[in-house]
Amino acid sequence: MAFIKCKMCGGDVDVQQGATWGTCDFCGCKVTFPKDSSDQRVNLFNRADAFRRQNEFDKAISAYEKILEDDQTDAEAHWGAAISRFGIEYVENPVTFERKPTLHRLQTTSILADEDYKAAIENAPDEETRKLYEQQAQEIADIQKKVLEQSEREEQYDIFLSYKETDANGERTHDSVLAFEVYNTLTREGYNVFYAKESLKGRLGDEYEPIIFSALRSAQVMVLIGTKQEYFEAEWVRNEWTRYLDIMKQEKDKPQDEQIPRQLIPCYRDMDAYELPVELNMLQSMNMNSLGFLQELSAGIKKIMEGATQNSYVGKTDEISRLLQRAMNQSELGEFGRADALVV
Repeated sequence: MAFIKCKMCGGDVDVQQGATWGTCDFCGCKVTFPKDSSDQRVNLFNRADAFRRQNEFDKAISAYEKILEDDQTDAEAHWGAAISRFGIEYVENPVTFERKPTLHRLQTTSILADEDYKAAIENAPDEETRKLYEQQAQEIADIQKKVLEQSEREEQYDIFLSYKETDANGERTHDSVLAFEVYNTLTREGYNVFYAKESLKGRLGDEYEPIIFSALRSAQVMVLIGTKQEYFEAEWVRNEWTRYLDIMKQEKDKPQDEQIPRQLIPCYRDMDAYELPVELNMLQSMNMNSLGFLQELSAGIKKIMEGATQNSYVGKTDEISRLLQRAMNQSELGEFGRADALVV
């Protein structure tokens, strides 16, 4: 008899032969099942979802994609990849005891447009399973829209500091102290710097994501600080720098005149550069043990910011030109009111 872990609470759910979904006895949520309910296959799913429940979303996505290599028509694997991509954690409401999705990887694109979600719907084994995917995705999409609207009201930043705040014992890390030194230096130079210990002070945990999302989207520079290999790979640190790499990639996909220069700067100490995560090997890193590190970092950031300001000016100039041309076109059509609205 195979038991699959509930996606919401992690409890065991009995998978009956031929069943496509069931109900968790622990939290009462409906749980969709993989296409193949053999013990070996269920174990692969349990492993993948364990990563997601531990907020190790990149590992979860990789595990689900590994499952899909054997069968691209497994709707449950596509669904698992989709909710991992959006950083979904199901948190219990202390009043109603319901499990509600929380987003740890907010994105501007709706989950309803996600390719893995679409594949889950397309390959759902029956109507009931398809409805469960659609209902859960719509709930996530509604929350996503609300959090996005909230993020637009949050503060904008020039620089994002990413680092591990506490160690396994709950003690403050050396990385946090180093980040504070960088924060003080850059703040004195007039930059608005996101430093979690200060920037999230007084905010509740469920308010973090829109603040972090806004900071990641607005910052032209991320300074990634670490003194140990495992600290660069810590789940929340990795969450931040992988998301920023995605933002950098999205920026490069824009037309040249609309791009804003962005840079991720890995800064390491008491370790070797080759110990950095492989995804960061392509970036120019800095050794914090080097004499004059803070001055070099500051000079590099200034250069990036100057480039961002220049591009922003060019972009605004082009936008003004386009608006004037549209106003002229409306005037030629006799739409003087619309023309005035474009230039006022």
